Amino acid sequence: MAPPAVLVRETIRAARELFDVGDELTLGGPDDGVVLVNTVPAAVIRWYGNAWWITPLTMPVLVDDAPLAAEQQLHHGQEISSSAMPGWRLRFLVGDRERVLDELRHVEASTDRMTGLLNRRLAYQQLERIPSGIVMMVDIDRLKQINHQLGILAGDFTIKRTASILAAHVAWPDVVARYGGEEFVVVMREVELVEARALAERIRRAAEPRFVYETDSITATLSIGLGVHAGEGTPALVAAEEQLDQAKATGRNRVCG
Repeated sequence: MAPPAVLVRETIRAARELFDVGDELTLGGPDDGVVLVNTVPAAVIRWYGNAWWITPLTMPVLVDDAPLAAEQQLHHGQEISSSAMPGWRLRFLVGDRERVLDELRHVEASTDRMTGLLNRRLAYQQLERIPSGIVMMVDIDRLKQINHQLGILAGDFTIKRTASILAAHVAWPDVVARYGGEEFVVVMREVELVEARALAERIRRAAEPRFVYETDSITATLSIGLGVHAGEGTPALVAAEEQLDQAKATGRNRVCG
């Protein structure tokens, strides 16, 4: 018997809905258990072999924004969406409804909904707790141009790509958070400025190559500013923002500070 699992559905215009998965659940088509409004089935989720699996059917499906080409194991917290139906996104969570709602409330209080990174409030708290370190401010260059030319979904994909790059380069106890819009902040405890510059350069270089969203080739470089934190709190953020402005004013795609 399958353990309890829930799909959380959130759309641009609709409030959150929860759907029990049971042993098997079809997404889309006449047997749709989630009501995605598309007429053909997109995928089916099943429990077998002591694991959850998702199998693509007749629509293009994404799991954590990566194309689902064949059956693959589905894990707690992963997101399911479709490039053919951009108005919906599902999060797969293992647990009964009460546990899932508790987890969602905790996650929402501490994380950014789009990227899964910490939110600005948690970054402030982390900064207040450390005696010294470096604050890194990161801004996606010309994101508004991407939104205007290719659409908001391309811009959202670019934000998530940048979040993934930052998460891959920043290790605990340092933390990375979405500061707002196209800006991110990294709080690094007890590191020297030379180390922070080296990390910033690695992040900048990782974002530099062009990437593809659907059929469009996109460039989304990063401008980065660094500020020294010596226990004084938010002035370190101000210093990092000033250096970020300097990076953008002097040509973008560079590190200042």
